[in-house]
Amino acid sequence: MSAQEQAQELRFASCMRTHGVPNFPDPGHDGAFTLPSGVGQQAPEFQRATKACASVEPSSLSILNQPPGPS
Repeated sequence: MSAQEQAQELRFASCMRTHGVPNFPDPGHDGAFTLPSGVGQQAPEFQRATKACASVEPSSLSILNQPPGPS
């Protein structure tokens, strides 16, 4: 991943946090964003933030859900 791609992904993460998803993570070393449990991609605030951040969304966006922990 180039420094420019990494900077773009960090801008996207920051934008998502600013627009209502405070627990949105920075990307991992592979460039994927792994959402912590409790952050749902279908939640209204997540959807609004995604739309607000579309202009800085990385072209290779990869969002994963963290598997639930043991009960």
